[in-house]
Amino acid sequence: MLKKSIAVLSVFAAGCAAGGGGKSADTEGLRVPPEATSAPTSASDATILTSAPEGSYSDSDRLATYNFLNAQRTKCGFGARAQNAALDKAAQAHADFIAANLDAGRSDAYGHAENPSYPGYTGTLPLDRANSHSYGGIGVGENLAAESTALKAAEVLMSVTYHTLGTLGFDREIGIGKSERTVSFAVPITVLKVGIRSAADVQYLDSREVATFPCDGQAGVTTTHGDESPNPLPGRSLTTNPAGRAIVAVVRAHQTLTDSEFSIAPAGGTQLKATLLTNATDPNKMLPASVAVIMPDESLVAKTTYTAQLVGTNNGQPVNKTWRFTTQ
Repeated sequence: MLKKSIAVLSVFAAGCAAGGGGKSADTEGLRVPPEATSAPTSASDATILTSAPEGSYSDSDRLATYNFLNAQRTKCGFGARAQNAALDKAAQAHADFIAANLDAGRSDAYGHAENPSYPGYTGTLPLDRANSHSYGGIGVGENLAAESTALKAAEVLMSVTYHTLGTLGFDREIGIGKSERTVSFAVPITVLKVGIRSAADVQYLDSREVATFPCDGQAGVTTTHGDESPNPLPGRSLTTNPAGRAIVAVVRAHQTLTDSEFSIAPAGGTQLKATLLTNATDPNKMLPASVAVIMPDESLVAKTTYTAQLVGTNNGQPVNKTWRFTTQ
């Protein structure tokens, strides 16, 4: 039986990563939301959802995934996402479409564009499928993975460069679907569907904030950056030679984050050798000007506290931010 690892696509972050060495799919890049018109004031100009209603998933795995994603996002200041029944239905339908067609020998069904000639078709693209279930959205993203559980899929998503940024994206609602185990796959297929129904639903950071992931005080942080497509380190196989997990810094969309220093070190120890990715240095030209990512050359050490520091500017204003997190 085939265990096919994560493949991800969304309208704000598109790509795929392999959590367990499976074949990856292609990517389309990172999307920037419509620009807000409000100007900074003495109070916060963020539009972040600070909490979301309790999930109503009937199975413990999808409920745990919903809670995990919201806990990670809210702790680090990216905003919660509320469960949406239409997105749940669309996500479940796509998971079932993939599983059934793979078992029928249609290997190209594993992806994000449904073939209208295949059984179970509900729409070609993620937005089409969501709206076929009466979502009524203007923007929809879709992440999918074949991992042992939906929770494991979410954890893998939040450890690699482009997918971490996508999973921390600006959509306000989410639906989760998971197929039964299939003949072709050793594990279920999980689909995360996210969306906004109007421009007013976009979650914007405060214009003066630098949000990070992992963030200050976070514990249980994963240590390793596995395979991802496109590869943020071209020429290096992240399947056989994984790097350290991605550490990201993000400012409000449409602003510019510059850095004169972005470093990571074990608390009290020597700075790690690492690769810095920005809008200017990203080999895949996916990162917007509002993002910086650092990738340690080697996996982080388990049960260790690390200190990260970013020195630079946020839209021309000085930034000197230090934070600490602890690995699992």
